[in-house]
Parts: sequence; C-alpha cells; structure tokens
Amino acid sequence: MTITHSRCLTDNELARASLFFFDHRRDVHRSYDTIGTVGILYDSMTSGHLIQSMDKEDGIVGLTLYRLKPGADGDGDVIFIEIAVSDHKRRRSRMFVRGLGYLLELFEREHPRTRRVEFAAYSSDRYLCGLYAKFAEPAGTREDSHGEMTVFRSTIDEIRGRLLRFRRAGH
Repeated sequence: MTITHSRCLTDNELARASLFFFDHRRDVHRSYDTIGTVGILYDSMTSGHLIQSMDKEDGIVGLTLYRLKPGADGDGDVIFIEIAVSDHKRRRSRMFVRGLGYLLELFEREHPRTRRVEFAAYSSDRYLCGLYAKFAEPAGTREDSHGEMTVFRSTIDEIRGRLLRFRRAGH
C-alpha cells in the first residue's frame, strides 16, 4: 500500500491531524491527557510543523511534529523531531524509512541552513528508541513532565547515508 507524506497546511489538514494525534496520544506516552495534548498541538501549529503520512484507504496513518531550533555553534539550524507516531497496523521500519527520506528532502528544500537533526523519544519506548538509534547517535537525556526522554542526534548527510544502506539491505 502506497503511503504519501505532506505538510499539514490547511485548517482541514490540521484538524484531521489533530484528531489522529488525539486518537494515538497514548501511543506516545500513556499519561498524555486532553489538556496536555491540546497544548502540544497548539505549540506545534504555532511554532512548529506537522507532517502527515497518509494512505488512500484509511487517511492519516502517521504524524510527525518537528520544529527548528538554532544550532549551538552557529552552524545553521537544527531540526528537532519531537513526536513521531503511527497507527499500530502500519508501524514498520519501511514506513519510517520512507517518511524519514521525505523529511530529509523537505528539510533541504524548506530549511536549507539545516545541517543536523535531533529526535526525541521517551526512554521507556524501546521500539522508537531502537528505530532512532539506527539513524542517529544517542546524545543525552532530558526530562519533561512525563518522564525521561532520550535525544538522538546526527547530521543530514549521515542520516542520508544510513538510509541508503538501510534501503540497500531491503528495508
């Protein structure tokens, strides 16, 4: 089944993405409540970006929330992917790899000063931490209101190389 990826730009796209996130918020962390989820969505819509992954039959099957943050060394901006969630029926490495490829193309087109990407996942989410570790190195942890998060960091070029090797391996 073909999955396409695009930025959520219209009110209708943002509304559909919000409903998907509400339905899957506990997949991100079991303690996400309604008020906190509204806050995350508001913050993402006003100071970040939402990327939807869609198939022709079920609509949205995945959502990525990211934002730009200034690099510490003045070497361009950093893309910070703070949430990536997918429908359990579709959760496969192949979907992640294709979505990550789309994101790299988007970053190069819309954020050309970007050289690095950071991913965050709750340290207790072994699946997502394992997936991120295939493409970036653990760079530390941070705390938020729901617990410890592991931050992974890599350059766009390093991720591109890992994606190429991953695809050649048949994923």
